[in-house]
Amino acid sequence: MTHLADDRMTLLGVLDGYTDAINHRDWARLQALFVADASWQTLNHNLFAFRGAAEIANGLRAIIEGTEMLFQTRGATIVHIDGDSARMRSSMQEAGRMRDGTSFFAFGSYSDVMVREGSGWCFVERSWTTLYWEDNTMNGRSFPVPERIDWPAQY
Repeated sequence: MTHLADDRMTLLGVLDGYTDAINHRDWARLQALFVADASWQTLNHNLFAFRGAAEIANGLRAIIEGTEMLFQTRGATIVHIDGDSARMRSSMQEAGRMRDGTSFFAFGSYSDVMVREGSGWCFVERSWTTLYWEDNTMNGRSFPVPERIDWPAQY
């Protein structure tokens, strides 16, 4: 594989690591994916904005712990690498049920700015745009997230 292909695979791994950290509520792992002064924001629905890796992890934790169940799945992703920085856009779908029983289904996209730090890549900016939102009734059962399995910290 070429250096660019290696970087692309590593960047996609960071995106998957983010999604996995959200789905498994692994806040320390989530925080480690951002540079210290990173930003995370929503752009057009349920507006939130956080600055700094710790504030991002704590802010997302506060939102997500208000759910009984939340699950994200990443889809198509475009990657543009320019030396030690990269820009990406990825499609995402998300389903969740709040603790009050209301639930939702959403499609959207993340726009990301990444930077190489040491031997890995981290988020500098992460912005969410909602493309579709549906309040719905999820009648199925949800189960608690099991205790975290200690995966390698590479993503």
